[in-house]
Formats: sequence, C-alpha cells, structure tokens
Amino acid sequence: MMHSLRNRSHEPTDAEYRVAVGSAGGPWEELRRRLSAEMDAQPVPSWGGRDGWELRYRRAGRSFASLTPGTDAFTACVVLGSRERTEAEASGLPAAARSALDGARRYPDGTWIFLTVRSMEDVETLSALLEVKLPARLRRSLVHAG
Repeated sequence: MMHSLRNRSHEPTDAEYRVAVGSAGGPWEELRRRLSAEMDAQPVPSWGGRDGWELRYRRAGRSFASLTPGTDAFTACVVLGSRERTEAEASGLPAAARSALDGARRYPDGTWIFLTVRSMEDVETLSALLEVKLPARLRRSLVHAG
C-alpha cells in the first residue's frame, strides 16, 4: 500500500488512491463511477487505523459500502440488513455474488460481506450485491425469482 494512505495527517487524493490499488486501478475507477453515477452514493474519506485511509460510501444518509485500498487490489465491504439479505437470497444473484453472500458472516447488525476486488468480474459481483441495497426503482439487473 502506498505510504500516503498510512499518513493520518494527509487525506489522500484520488490519484493517490488509484496508485495504491495498482493493477486494480481500472476496477477501482469503474466501481467508484457506478457508486456515484448509478447508485447515487457519495464517498467520504475515512481514517481506518491499521488499514490507513479508506473511502466510505453513503447513500441517503446511510452507510452503503466501504473500499479499502490494498496492493494490486482493494477490499469492498457491504453490510446487508436482514430484509436485504432475505431479498438477496430470494433473487437471481449471479453465482459469484451468491457465493460471497453464502460465505459471509452474520452479526446482529447485519451480514458483512468482504470481497477482494482485482478484476471487472469482481466489480460485477459487487454491483449485484450493492443493487440489493437500492430502492427497487433504481435496480437494473437483479432478476427476482418467482
């Protein structure tokens, strides 16, 4: 991880985040574009302590997703509430998204899904999970079963 993301007194620029994720720069940019343009979520830089700076996305005043840069990758965290998880389980999620959901830990405040993103395929998987958190009128690719 780039040193500037470990310096609490220096909030990183977009360019510094992109350099930090290295070869995952394309997926990083595409996911950020989707979060802002298609899902109306806004980034808030946040000091993550041990992991350095991260971007926490908020939508309609609520936590939506967080992105933590790594080396040639980044980790995305999505928390689904019980209603969202039930809806996701009943939907036609792609296999990779279903696998991420099935492997996620449940806590009292929701199901925490951590996904390492290195490729555009990972962005598609994450996008499918994020769409569960959107109002129905904004969803574009979820196909509900039954």
